[in-house]
Amino acid sequence: MPNSTLIIALGRGIRPDGRIPKITQNRAKKAVRLFKQNPNSTLLISAGYWGFQRFTPPNTEAKPMKAIALSMGVPASKIILEEISRDTLGNAYFTRLIADKHGWKKIIVVTSKDHLERTKYYFEKVYGPGYELRFVLAETGLSKKALEKIAKFEKLALKLANLKNVQAGDLKEIGNYIFKKHIMYNGSILKKIIP
Repeated sequence: MPNSTLIIALGRGIRPDGRIPKITQNRAKKAVRLFKQNPNSTLLISAGYWGFQRFTPPNTEAKPMKAIALSMGVPASKIILEEISRDTLGNAYFTRLIADKHGWKKIIVVTSKDHLERTKYYFEKVYGPGYELRFVLAETGLSKKALEKIAKFEKLALKLANLKNVQAGDLKEIGNYIFKKHIMYNGSILKKIIP
């Protein structure tokens, strides 16, 4: 996608000490390579941390992902961090707010194959028909056994996605769902993870 204006790198895990695993590093590196192919683009790192993990890390996933981008030559002025998201729906929603603020319509989303189906579902639902979305895959570096376990979780997560009656691109309705019904954003656990 030449001349794309926004490259979104999604997070994928963090350790209790604030370091990110290889799969998360791979997404950051893939996004940087795409940025270098599209020098007029902006890199948006969407990576708070997963809302159901049993620890609160000392930093978001976005911070070490940004450090990778800077070390690979991306200017700080071309990097935006989205650190509120706690899941894939949050990634889509909060990045859409940023995209709309800047008027970006061409979007590349960097994820990995194990996460592609859910990423596509949420981003296409949240962004809607007014955007040109492309999904690019980074290497997972995960074993076959780990990928099989993740595939089961992904199927379950898609079954629980309760947006079937929401029109694609209806940001107001999606926002209502997130802040009233979604357990990670409706205050039930959000108070514990966002100061």
